Parts: sequence; structure tokens; C-alpha cells
Amino acid sequence: EEVIVIEAGKPFSAKNVELKKILSSFTGEICISDPYLDVATLDVIFKGIEANTPIKILSQNLINKPPGSFARHLADLRKEGYQVEVGIYSSSDLHDRYLMDAGSFWLSGNSLNHLGEKESFLVRLGEDIRQSMMATFNNRWKAAKKI
Repeated sequence: EEVIVIEAGKPFSAKNVELKKILSSFTGEICISDPYLDVATLDVIFKGIEANTPIKILSQNLINKPPGSFARHLADLRKEGYQVEVGIYSSSDLHDRYLMDAGSFWLSGNSLNHLGEKESFLVRLGEDIRQSMMATFNNRWKAAKKI
């Protein structure tokens, strides 16, 4: 297990240093569960993940301000080779934020779009948790409305 402390008031460092280190270490498909999704989340993906990496984002609340902006930004990201799929899961089951690939699982105390605004932690958990949460993610993904 590993813990990264995210200091309050350091959103640039949190997203562009700490989170980027984690994301760049991932291999294969990346799965992200974050109940709050907006264009800032897409910016994190653009800066931290290589194009052509398959990415699935599961969320409950799409913050689309101004209206239509999320779809435009997602389309632009896809035009540049990013394989981002977004699923909106309408159940209130989503609460924790996490990121995982085939070999690791990271729990985030804050949504990716606001990481670093308040004190938070990124915690790497074990393979048993990753396997369990991958099954949960996949079940929720099947039920989610795709954008």
C-alpha cells in the first residue's frame, strides 16, 4: 500500500505531478469511477494519459456548464486519438472515487476535477480490492447510459 498526501491549495501540482505519475504508470485499459464529471476531468486525462489508451469513466453527475460544453470537449479529445468512453450510472451507489488498470487500484479522497483544492489522499490498495472493484465497475458499466 502507498499513500500520497495532496495538499490543500495545490490543484496544479496535484493534477500535473502526483496524479500524472499514477496515470502514466498504468498499462492497458484505465477505469475511473468519479461521481462528479466535467471538462476539468477531461483535461486531467489529456495531460496524464497517452492517446490511444482505452479509458472508461463511470460517473453519476455530469456537470455540463455551459450546456453542450462537455460533449464538445469529449468529441475534441476523441478527434486527437483519445479512446474515452463515458457512462452515466443513475443509481446513487457511486460515492468513492477510484482509478484502476490491470494491475493497480487507487482510491482518491476527492474528485479528479477538484483534486488539490482541499486536502486529500490518493491511496493505493491491494489486488484483492482491485479485483472486487473491477467486477463492481463492470456491472455498473453495463447498466450505465453511454455518452
